[in-house]
Amino acid sequence: GAKDKMNIRAAFVHNVSDAMASVAVLVASGLIILYQWYWVDLLVTVLISVYVIHHGALLLAESGRILMQQAPADLAPELLQEQLAARPEVVRVESMHLWRLDEKQNVLTAVVYLEPGLDSASPLAQQRLRRWLSRRTQGAEITLECRFA
Repeated sequence: GAKDKMNIRAAFVHNVSDAMASVAVLVASGLIILYQWYWVDLLVTVLISVYVIHHGALLLAESGRILMQQAPADLAPELLQEQLAARPEVVRVESMHLWRLDEKQNVLTAVVYLEPGLDSASPLAQQRLRRWLSRRTQGAEITLECRFA
């Protein structure tokens, strides 16, 4: 679950850092008692802090992208819009927006102008466009407004 859910991943990082801190304190205290290496305490503290700060920053960046409703990092909306506009039944694409609602759910909205001769085949063309977009957006929730040029 830690790979799929951000809150589980945060809890996992918290638990791992607690476990690492406990083991590191035992090892450091042993080294201090045996060899009077007092600097080991500082080293252990720095290493654990770096681990926690690194994973915290990753989680903060990901949650910030979701809160700001940015496009998923692994999808390029501009490229997707160009590919959609290049399809034979599409004349042009206007106001396409792609964003994330949470770790797994993407949303896409677009206004698509179709070839004028597709009036009778419009539902079929829209269905094909939705399937095509769904495959390229990792199953995003898609809202298309189709108009005729």
